[in-house]
Amino acid sequence: MEHTPGPWKLEYDNDANGSYSEWYNLLGSNDYCIAQIGRSKELSDIDRKNAQILKAALDLLKALEEIAHYKGTNGYLTANEAVVFVRIAEHAIAKIKE
Repeated sequence: MEHTPGPWKLEYDNDANGSYSEWYNLLGSNDYCIAQIGRSKELSDIDRKNAQILKAALDLLKALEEIAHYKGTNGYLTANEAVVFVRIAEHAIAKIKE
């Protein structure tokens, strides 16, 4: 699966032509606009949270791939390995809540 390279970043923008619209641009490492999040007039808390989730998508994908591709010893995780994977997941979730 190919996608726009990371890291992704959010950039606040507004319409300078007087319509007073606000939005976030989700940009890839090459400043390619992946998505615009927002609505007319002003951004809501939901818009901001949606933008954070989209920004964290690459971190979530990486965390899930690490967990899914790990084979463990004889197909099982040790307690220590399970703790590591919980921390990987917690780190990815924290990126959303930044």
